[in-house]
Amino acid sequence: MYLSAVVVPLWINRNKFTPEILFAFVIISGSSFAVSYMPVDGMYISIVLLFTYIFSRPYVDRLQMPASFVILALLALFVDLFNFENTIFSYKLFAVILASLFISKSDEDTLKFVTITIILISLVLGLEFITMGNKFISSVSTIDGELERKGWTDPNYFGAVIGYGVIASFISLLEWPNMKKRLKWGIYGTLVISLYAILITASRGVFVAIATSLGIFFLFGSVRFGKKVLFLLIGGLIVLLFYQLGFFDLILLRFQSDSGDAGGRIIIWKARLKAFFNDCNILQQLFGVGFHQSRYLGTPKLLGSHNDYIAILTSYGFVGLIALFSIFLYPIRKAKEYKSYVLIAILYMITCMFSIEPFTSGHWSCYYFYLYILLLSQYRSSNK
Repeated sequence: MYLSAVVVPLWINRNKFTPEILFAFVIISGSSFAVSYMPVDGMYISIVLLFTYIFSRPYVDRLQMPASFVILALLALFVDLFNFENTIFSYKLFAVILASLFISKSDEDTLKFVTITIILISLVLGLEFITMGNKFISSVSTIDGELERKGWTDPNYFGAVIGYGVIASFISLLEWPNMKKRLKWGIYGTLVISLYAILITASRGVFVAIATSLGIFFLFGSVRFGKKVLFLLIGGLIVLLFYQLGFFDLILLRFQSDSGDAGGRIIIWKARLKAFFNDCNILQQLFGVGFHQSRYLGTPKLLGSHNDYIAILTSYGFVGLIALFSIFLYPIRKAKEYKSYVLIAILYMITCMFSIEPFTSGHWSCYYFYLYILLLSQYRSSNK
């Protein structure tokens, strides 16, 4: 019913932003504290996008998807079918491919709209987390004992979603400095709210990903020196204010309490890779053992890899891993005007994927952000 309430008016009006609006609703509902009011299954979203394409037949200078993305989708489908496993992952990849048919790579309004929706997702979820987080408390071990940690879902994945909005906010402020003042102040407010929400999730991986990508961007990005100084001053003031208010306390304690195994992740990585190389035959190493079966490699029970690269390697083999690397190299090779923005966005995404597996686990926010990266890499304005 809720899905119909969103897509039917879009179909009637032949809205060119149908995929963007659909993704915004799906990501927000799927990441909120209540049960998702929108279907998040890849098959449903694929069917909706297919019908949308049939009804609207958009004639746009469409976004180009890398061939490696299609290869990974087909590989995942065949490997999972061969192993009699669920094909959720491949259906979600096919949905992303369908969504790309609607997105124009030469329309600045489309680029701005996608940017704003990512920022809006971050703002809505950040506000939800700040206002509702106290009702969902879990404990976390630190050197000072057990401390409370807010959250109704895995804080690392949740923080990554909000982090996409942080990156999009920085890009928008740098690229469109002459935007309306109310919009600009709204984006500044979103940055503050999003950064605060990330700090109170105490997600070390997301914190490192944002710090690394923004740090490298400001050191080597092709942005005027004056802008860099201005943003560094503003960023420094925000960090100082947050530190004085104690917002860094929990995340700093989590860094200090780490025993050197990345919160147990290195133990999982070693066991999984050892099982993959020792227990799998050559065909399984080439094409993987399938999405579900890979979760049992090296462990007596179902357990995620906590690393997208290891998850893809064990699920879909070296062929899948090469395809994944090619998926991220593609926008870097394609980028012209916005190469610095593409690099910062890619760096954030691939850094997050070292400690969580949003790509393999089928998080819509990850796929939508990748479409945004593709759009940044392929957009060509007429006056540049």
